[in-house]
Amino acid sequence: MEEYAIKMLNDILDPSMKHGLPEEGDLAVWRTTNVPSKPRWFGVPDPFIGAFFIQALTIADLGNNEIFTNAMGLCVYEDGEWTEWYDEDGEEIDIYITQVGHYQRVQWNRRNEDERSK
Repeated sequence: MEEYAIKMLNDILDPSMKHGLPEEGDLAVWRTTNVPSKPRWFGVPDPFIGAFFIQALTIADLGNNEIFTNAMGLCVYEDGEWTEWYDEDGEEIDIYITQVGHYQRVQWNRRNEDERSK
């Protein structure tokens, strides 16, 4: 399942993480399974795709009996090092994921209400 999630999103993952050094402002999702193993890094073009990717990997992990623990996050490359990403309100990616999920549910409900009112 994990490999399927990675293949599904491969066309939107940032290729800069596959070749060469990161540049200022680059974003990457890090993921560790069965902590304390080493993390894998996946370049992403923006926080929204990063949040979506983290959700997809989390769902994949839940269905994998070989994964007992995991940890994930979103980092930004600043001043020559990777640091934890925060949105403009100072929130980490887990809060951002919750907010994006809420926004998506609201939009979905509005579309359904519009369809029913026609």
